[in-house]
Amino acid sequence: MPANHLFFGILYLLSLLFSPLFSQTEENILFSTKGKSPTFAKIKYDKYGNRKSISFVKVDEDSEHLVEMEGLAIAKAKYEEKSKTFKVKEYDIDKTLLFTNKVKIQKDGFELFTFLGKTKNKKALFKKIQYDPNGNKILEEYLDENKKPNVNNHKISKIKHKYNSNGKRILVEYYDINGKLKEDPSGIAKYVYTYDARGNKLTTNYFGENDKPKENKEGIASESFTYDYTTSERGKLILQESFDKKGMPRADSKGIAKYLYNYDKKGNRILTEFRDAKGKLKEDGKGFAKYVFEYNDSGIVTLEEEYGSDGKLKLDPADGIARSTSEIEINGDTTVKTTKFFDADGKLKINEVLEVAIVKTTTTLSKEGKEIKTEYFDTEGKPKFSGENYSSMLQKYDSKGNEILEEYFGLDGKPTLSRDGYAKYVASFLEKEILTEEYFTVDGKLTEGDDGFAKQIRKYNKEGKLTSIENFDSENKYIESNLGYAQMNVNYNKDGNKIEEIYLNAKLENTNNSEGIHKTLYQYDKTCLSKTTKAEDCYSLIQYFDLNQKPTVNKKQISKTITQYDESGRIKSIQNFLADDTRSSRRIYSYELGNKKEIAWETYKNNILNRAVYNMYIYNPFSTSKPIVKITLNKLNRPIAIKLGK
Repeated sequence: MPANHLFFGILYLLSLLFSPLFSQTEENILFSTKGKSPTFAKIKYDKYGNRKSISFVKVDEDSEHLVEMEGLAIAKAKYEEKSKTFKVKEYDIDKTLLFTNKVKIQKDGFELFTFLGKTKNKKALFKKIQYDPNGNKILEEYLDENKKPNVNNHKISKIKHKYNSNGKRILVEYYDINGKLKEDPSGIAKYVYTYDARGNKLTTNYFGENDKPKENKEGIASESFTYDYTTSERGKLILQESFDKKGMPRADSKGIAKYLYNYDKKGNRILTEFRDAKGKLKEDGKGFAKYVFEYNDSGIVTLEEEYGSDGKLKLDPADGIARSTSEIEINGDTTVKTTKFFDADGKLKINEVLEVAIVKTTTTLSKEGKEIKTEYFDTEGKPKFSGENYSSMLQKYDSKGNEILEEYFGLDGKPTLSRDGYAKYVASFLEKEILTEEYFTVDGKLTEGDDGFAKQIRKYNKEGKLTSIENFDSENKYIESNLGYAQMNVNYNKDGNKIEEIYLNAKLENTNNSEGIHKTLYQYDKTCLSKTTKAEDCYSLIQYFDLNQKPTVNKKQISKTITQYDESGRIKSIQNFLADDTRSSRRIYSYELGNKKEIAWETYKNNILNRAVYNMYIYNPFSTSKPIVKITLNKLNRPIAIKLGK
């Protein structure tokens, strides 16, 4: 890419990152309400839409003046193509340069230099991070305003990282301002890691300030990991152990010093076991010391057992079961799976969740679709009501995979009501689009289902687009149902695009649905519509209104969504607003470097910028495998991290 093209490409990205949704020369974002008067972040743009500056302004009795925000009044961003450096310059309220945040792209890696804030003694604290050519962090340094060594809140001045040829971190060291090892908050000054040829971690070792083995807060000084390579080329973990500084087994915070795993020939885990520092079985947080599994040739679990620390089967407090087994029988297009539940003595036991001891599921495939019959039994093999209030259930699916029938039966094999109050559910589809749903009693009469309607009918126009949804009660009369409406009508413009959804009550009068929405309006971006056949991908505006025609919010607390598109019909930005028309979030995207990339994400609380992450994407001139440098900035537009990618 020619240098001048790169430069203008970066300017374009900067304009996307810092320009508002609509072209303008200034944008004010409420940044804080602390103090007697609010603080606004005032962003100014040049005639090309590039961000020129950001300043923080206090508004007092209709007058405004510059104020410091963490020592920052104005910040200017620029990418210098010649020096391959991205800079954010920060100035005080007198426009005196305070410092420069920057990311410099070098042949041997990258350097990030950024302002962190002020320490308790009100002195500036900076951080410099060095990355290798692969984007791995190799050095972190804390500096003062004169770029001399400084320390963070934990008295750490420098952190070193080392990697092996596969990019795996093998060393992390912490140092104080005098260049001596310094313990981090967990009490460790140095971490050392080793790996096998496949990249699996083999050991972790901890060291103190004297460079000797040191135990962390759990009393662990080292960990080891063992793998089995017979069922997986990558290797499967079979043993994890932890030790104290004398090399003796040491339990972690869960009381476990050894984790053991075993697998069958197909790589399915058949054993999980925990042991304490003395080698005895130790129960995990769920109360079990060992789990045992078996599988059939298709990978379906046929046995599951749970054991206590005494090595005996133990009941699961959740369902009261210690062992479950499954037998699979296949006969042509029919598969029968029978699952049985047992107590710690090996006797059939009622599963306290399902309320049955045996579950038999028969699945039959046909050209028309699939039929599944599920039957429940007690410990004596007699039909039993399940926790859902039926003894067996029949489900049918069409050839598209849509469920078209669900029917419930009692102990005598006759229809019965489920816990939700209906005996049969019937649906019809056109391809994947649902046409009707109906609920019936045991004698075949309509009844209200769990959504509050007995029948729902969906209608479509000749283009196959939904035009209405109607809900009916057991007497075939309109009912508002749990959805809050009896009828929803969808209106389209002359181009066949949805522009309005309206909800009506049982009298076919205007009403609010269960979310408090009466009407939803849609507008579209013409450029997007000309580039795609999916109109729903081209909404430029979505708005929600209540019965009084006032803005209201949906279940995601969004009242209005504005989407802006670029000249190619691709999404450039998305903004969400609350019912009082204050912004709640904003996302901005770029396609300058090929794929869709998010370059800004902002959230607002009480109309105040609450959280923000900005990303810059710059070409890496020294790599073809990872040609893009992603620079992440915080809400004050200071670079805080970099990452390489394609």
